[in-house]
Amino acid sequence: MGNNLKHISGDESKFAIITTIEKEYSGVWMVGELHYIINNNFLGKPELCSLRDAMYISESILSCSEARNNEYLYNMDDYEVFNLIKDGMYEGREDIYTYLEERVFPGNFDININVESMIDDVIFSVSKKNRESKVLYKYRDNFHVEVFDYGLVDSVVEDTHKFLSNFHEREVLLCK
Repeated sequence: MGNNLKHISGDESKFAIITTIEKEYSGVWMVGELHYIINNNFLGKPELCSLRDAMYISESILSCSEARNNEYLYNMDDYEVFNLIKDGMYEGREDIYTYLEERVFPGNFDININVESMIDDVIFSVSKKNRESKVLYKYRDNFHVEVFDYGLVDSVVEDTHKFLSNFHEREVLLCK
């Protein structure tokens, strides 16, 4: 573990993403692990994945930031919202579209950097613009809701993205 590069984005007692790059055989694929910690709950499993994929997924999450602002969903029952989003994403159900603006999709609320180590986890965020964000997730089969200042989730994802992008850029230059 001594040769690995570990990066923590955010505050582990609130909301954080932890990336660990396996430096010995990483290269441009950036082999490593990625986990979330939400309110001291550790999400993910110890499994190697491509953090290069995580870099692109985090960029996509950031591009959906505005779409996660939805006062209707924010004010609804949290468990109902979680299931509406989940059913819209994974079951193809259309109930959620009653509450979405045109060109907003259930996947826009997904903030899970869905690489191999996070594949079994479901993490959504719904925001009340310029006020606060709710993070809805399951931890050990129990439903949880955490409320954070508006922008916290995006700042953690953005810091993770910058860290991964900088490492990737360096690895690409080394390959030339």
